[in-house]
Amino acid sequence: MADPSGSVFTRLLEKIPLIVEDVVCRSTAEAKRRSMKSVIPNSTYRDILVFASRTRLLRAAQRQPYQPADLEPYGVFYATLADNGMPLTEVLTGGRLCVAATTSLYWAHAEPEDYAQMNALSSWMAEHSSPLFDLAVRTYASRVDPAQRLAMERRLLADALLSGSEVDTVTGSLRHPVPDRVAVCVFSGDDRAQWPPRLLPHDCMTTRRSGHQVLLLPLTDDDTGTVLSRVDEVINQVEPATQEQTIGVGVANSAADIPRAFTEALRTCRLARGTTLGKRRYCTPEDVLVLEGVLNSADTPARLGRVLAPLEGHPDLMTTLTTLYRNNLDRTRTAAELYIARRTLNYRMDRVRQLTGIDPTGTQGIVVLSTALTVSQLCRDSAGENCLGA
Repeated sequence: MADPSGSVFTRLLEKIPLIVEDVVCRSTAEAKRRSMKSVIPNSTYRDILVFASRTRLLRAAQRQPYQPADLEPYGVFYATLADNGMPLTEVLTGGRLCVAATTSLYWAHAEPEDYAQMNALSSWMAEHSSPLFDLAVRTYASRVDPAQRLAMERRLLADALLSGSEVDTVTGSLRHPVPDRVAVCVFSGDDRAQWPPRLLPHDCMTTRRSGHQVLLLPLTDDDTGTVLSRVDEVINQVEPATQEQTIGVGVANSAADIPRAFTEALRTCRLARGTTLGKRRYCTPEDVLVLEGVLNSADTPARLGRVLAPLEGHPDLMTTLTTLYRNNLDRTRTAAELYIARRTLNYRMDRVRQLTGIDPTGTQGIVVLSTALTVSQLCRDSAGENCLGA
């Protein structure tokens, strides 16, 4: 196998242009199925891949690893993709699709007597694919202006951890350690740009996902109060404390647990944003546990809607009730916020009691009416879709 002449490698080398065309068709179709861009969009890339594929077969036949010069065409390939704005995760996923398609097509062109050599070729490709993806990450990051490289590296790592894909490749290439425990903070959606990395502690990572700013903050303590204090300390470096914003917080106990914590934090943020139970900047999944249970019930949201039905013609009562709950039943603050007298506020609460038959300031009434108001707001925000909006 040291000499490729007279072997399956010779026949494959002759068919490389045809195989590359088939790889393009297969990988493009699979990328389309996954709603991704194709990583081989034009003929220039095909020429690079033909040359790179020939090099791969020669190295595999000689049982040698890639040499630095062998990787230069791949570097050009990845650099062009980065310059064209293709996300790194799609570059890596598309690359793996191409490798899988190439392996399959190599086998399709082999004869039964070639199977021993084909097994060796497949093993070589599995063993030596990692340098290609390591090169992809480093090349992608290198296309960024040096002043912005730190932000790029943090975003790439955050994106990998949140999606749970390509984590080993990205962390190994960027030489960033993955923390053992992480607080995943999801901020209520807005159009602001990324935070400047100089404002964040060196171990924090940030990106945008699903229209939300996301912060990944390494943790050293288990206590929820300590975790939220740490989150508050970091966020106050980049956001004013008076910022009207809801922040959902989930905790991951490992890198593999981060996608789950993100989903939980995003769900918490969306639910807490509409809650009437006081003005809280930080919310954990436990804070919206009852609300989530209500929304997951088949008929409870509709029943809560009927509770509010008597108030539908009285927007002043609905607004007053919501404001009172947001202010934790502080009537002085509520009256001031609504520009009404306390006597007017008391009158409106009496009207709520008369119309609904529920005491809005009693323990049971607070639970029922505040939950009903929150569910109503969430359903309005989701415009008739699933009220969870996740």
